[in-house]
Amino acid sequence: MITTMTGTDVNIDIKTPEKKEVIGKVLDHSDVITVFNEQARAILLKQGRWNGKIAVIHQSVLVPAPSELDYRKVLQIDPETTVFLLLGAIRRIKNFSYAIHVLERVKKIFPQILLIIAGPVIEPDEFTRLGNLIRGKKWIDYIGEVPRENIASLLTSVDVVLNTSDAESESNTILEALSFGKIVIGRAIAGNSSVLTKQTGFTFNNRRECYESVIYVLNHLRQLDHIGQQAKRCVEEIFNFTREQAGYLAIYHKLKLT
Repeated sequence: MITTMTGTDVNIDIKTPEKKEVIGKVLDHSDVITVFNEQARAILLKQGRWNGKIAVIHQSVLVPAPSELDYRKVLQIDPETTVFLLLGAIRRIKNFSYAIHVLERVKKIFPQILLIIAGPVIEPDEFTRLGNLIRGKKWIDYIGEVPRENIASLLTSVDVVLNTSDAESESNTILEALSFGKIVIGRAIAGNSSVLTKQTGFTFNNRRECYESVIYVLNHLRQLDHIGQQAKRCVEEIFNFTREQAGYLAIYHKLKLT
């Protein structure tokens, strides 16, 4: 049996008393455990178990080509407006409110910004909390779940992608954004830090650093094309489908032989 751990399970659940035992039993009975990065591998090894079972296989990015949909036109966004994006399921662990509080401060200096929030509602209570927070804020637009075929069009329509999650393994949103050469500002948690480096994006440890990163990007947005190009190359080299496929096939072939 091969078990893949993708995010919350390895970052949160395995440390939670009521879930740790069940997860441990599954991993004990697994022949191979795959994770997305070395940080996740280190978390499992700290448990003192499963050494020799763990394989690191980065996930890949496969985004359909942009459609003709122009989100800036549909949402009637002024050409001079800088658009930020929070993309992901509405869950407490995604902590979208973190970004909103920071951008409220930023807006006092850069009034011409817009925040788009896109994603399905997974936790209704969190959606209610988020709705109360953004009510009356005309500079925030929640557009709901975006069909997979329109993700590329959405990404090409924004300027900066934010990730303020409390935990990530390897964020699909970040990888997809980087594949389009977008500027990404992400919280310096294990999963994000394995993808966002000084060459590919920006990370922060607290709200002050997040605010400073946003201000820096807004002041230098047109001069940051080189970061976008480096990010695209990183995704093409490390997070490509052929490499991911080969990693899993090697595991399956090895298990078949044993």
